[in-house]
Amino acid sequence: MIATLTGNYSVGGLLIGRTIAVLLTMTLSTSLAAREGPVPMAGHQLCLQVWLTISLLNDALALAGQVCTFYVT
Repeated sequence: MIATLTGNYSVGGLLIGRTIAVLLTMTLSTSLAAREGPVPMAGHQLCLQVWLTISLLNDALALAGQVCTFYVT
């Protein structure tokens, strides 16, 4: 039981680290785009929305793949 909890904590730590890295990167890039003016900020927002859409679609497909794999095996 303790080994399972230790494994969960290590995976959770990696997820927290990844989340913090993504948030810091997004904050920094938004800040830099805002300093450049309204047109670069609009371009940044457009790219960010496309990236988020593709990212969420990718996560949805991965989840569906995991469910299909679970029921097949």
